[in-house]
Amino acid sequence: MQRQDYPRPDAVRPRIRLLNGEWEFSLDEADFGKALPGALPCRIKVPFPAGSEMSGQTERATSVCYLKSFDLSAFECAGTVLLNFLNVDGAFTALLNGIAVYSGTGGEGSFHFDVSALVKPGQNVLTVYCAASPFTRGICGHVWLEFAAKSYFSFLRANAVYASKAVYIQGSIAGETDDHKILVEIAANGKQIYRREYKALPSFTLHAPLERLPDMWTASHPALYDVRVTLITPGGGMADMIYTYTAFREIDVVDGRLYINGRKTFLESVRDRLYYPGSDSTPPSSKRIAEDLAYAVLAGFNTVTFCGYPTPAHLYIADKLGLFVIIVLKDLSSSDNKYTDLIMRDYGHPSIIMWEPVAEEYGAAEQNLIYASLKNLDPKRLVVFPSAKRIYKSDMYCFDCAAKDIPMYLQLRFNRVPLSEREELRLKKSDPAAPGTAELGKLPAFYTGLTADLDRGDAAKEARFKAAYAAVIAALAESASGLEAASLYDTPDIRDGLMNAERESKQVRPQLKQQ
Repeated sequence: MQRQDYPRPDAVRPRIRLLNGEWEFSLDEADFGKALPGALPCRIKVPFPAGSEMSGQTERATSVCYLKSFDLSAFECAGTVLLNFLNVDGAFTALLNGIAVYSGTGGEGSFHFDVSALVKPGQNVLTVYCAASPFTRGICGHVWLEFAAKSYFSFLRANAVYASKAVYIQGSIAGETDDHKILVEIAANGKQIYRREYKALPSFTLHAPLERLPDMWTASHPALYDVRVTLITPGGGMADMIYTYTAFREIDVVDGRLYINGRKTFLESVRDRLYYPGSDSTPPSSKRIAEDLAYAVLAGFNTVTFCGYPTPAHLYIADKLGLFVIIVLKDLSSSDNKYTDLIMRDYGHPSIIMWEPVAEEYGAAEQNLIYASLKNLDPKRLVVFPSAKRIYKSDMYCFDCAAKDIPMYLQLRFNRVPLSEREELRLKKSDPAAPGTAELGKLPAFYTGLTADLDRGDAAKEARFKAAYAAVIAALAESASGLEAASLYDTPDIRDGLMNAERESKQVRPQLKQQ
């Protein structure tokens, strides 16, 4: 299995069992809890969501039931067995061999459970119930088992810090740690550059200094450091092992411009709406993800904006390709922590440079609370509120650029906040918390909506898109820090893509007046 095919390419254990494939299925919640194989009347293909063509079950319902039987050996049951779900829609309950594993709210995050006490040699039965209104998509991500010894890594993260020229390994161990050791190995370009053993502790932060100057990750040079962390038993055996990676990447804002690794950077972003024909928001394969993101690179973009939360495979492939990533956090409010676990899980991906929260209420107090919360979770990345909303607290000034505004931008008037003196005084009077032109002018400018007046009717080469916007890009790059110009592909509701929904290329014919 290639690394990008693992459910978590950034946290790979050598012993893994995917439970994807055919499951028993029912639209009748009364069937839930029938632990005997053959009890449910239908079949569905996991990880594709209920209601999609690729799942084999196109009917939608408010509740669904799943059943999967699998065999384990006595050796597999002897240590730790971890049950993992990548994405479950709505409320869900899981039973293993008739005993409750979890009951609560699902989501796009990773759910993992130690089920060592519930599994048995021979046949095991996993049943899952999902419910949501007006309908549930059910299981719409990978389901898998991981195996380790009685002592194992319950959490692990590698973080590269350029200031100290070192990699820090943070983690925790479940089970005994007496006389155990942790072996850390780091490689760059396939060559080992660091190896050291540490004393194992229940919670640990390990410092791994590098002898040479770190190789920086950037769009043109996506340098990654492979990290292998092994938990060694007193007898010298392997209790657990996790393969991860990290990268050295610094983000700064200086004098109203964005700098990455000390170099002035202009983001040329394209939207990925995370739509896949036949499977909704679940990618049919890692190959499809790689093809989509490679198309973005070929079309001349260095950034992708995910309009929704991407899978770990999306982020790993972006890390490998050298694509900057902006993640839209939908329906975010200061009163929930729906993205906390996801942000903590994906902290180590160098491609992520910006969080874009989208909240229903954009009052000053709400926006400030959301900004502070995200910065507390992840102080090294930008937090940017989107266009068409009043900005109170943000690391960039992001606003829509309509077709009528493009000539102004081409004349290098784009760095001025589009408010007249009278409009600004009126705004200050009605909303004293709103920042003024001078304050907003200190932020890097990021322009969106540059898709107006375009005809995408015919097939053509992807390079034409960048050529179409060459004048706009050249002008904006003089003092702005980025633009978002189009989507990678169409969706059933939005037809603004460089490709159609089936990923066939479309022509871009600009109707912009060149100055």
